[in-house]
Amino acid sequence: MNRLEGIFLTDFSSRHAGGLPTLMSNFSVRSLLFPGASKATHGLDASVNPRGRKRTTRLAVYPGDEVALEGRAAFQVLDVVDGRVFLLIHYEGLKFLLLPTWKPDALKRMLGRPGLGEVDVLILPAYGEPPDWLWREVVSRLFPAHVVFPRRNAGFGTLAKLLEQEEIPFFFLSETGALRFEVQDQRLLISAFLRAP
Repeated sequence: MNRLEGIFLTDFSSRHAGGLPTLMSNFSVRSLLFPGASKATHGLDASVNPRGRKRTTRLAVYPGDEVALEGRAAFQVLDVVDGRVFLLIHYEGLKFLLLPTWKPDALKRMLGRPGLGEVDVLILPAYGEPPDWLWREVVSRLFPAHVVFPRRNAGFGTLAKLLEQEEIPFFFLSETGALRFEVQDQRLLISAFLRAP
């Protein structure tokens, strides 16, 4: 399989976008979506459409944008803060929420959105740590069924203990690598992408 329907860059940090040229040269990518409020789009053309490759559609997204995809999939851009996207993905009746920052004002604004409700998978920011009161508010408002930590660090010990108390399964990407999410019989199955499911 050397074709991707799309790539969503949640920000332009080297950690998130640094592998884009390699992806684009090895895969045929139909669409590339990125935060339109960011000033870091320079050089994107060369990464997205290397010489001799089929053109990829570029789409800048802004707060409030909603995009429907094939099948039962869609996403909503809840907010863009400092060029980073709060992204809500709907897939096969499940909700995945990506938090790009622990900034209290941005999180409070996002949590106050009507109709957000419970999420099936909550993906946490790679950097920084929230104060305990903010983390407890996130868990009590969203009550995630699963939580994904980008990496393990000492500051996340308190959060992990809270998740264990609430019996919410969690994963550290630094240990699992990329995760595969599959829906079978209306159940979400999560496995390491590079391991056989």
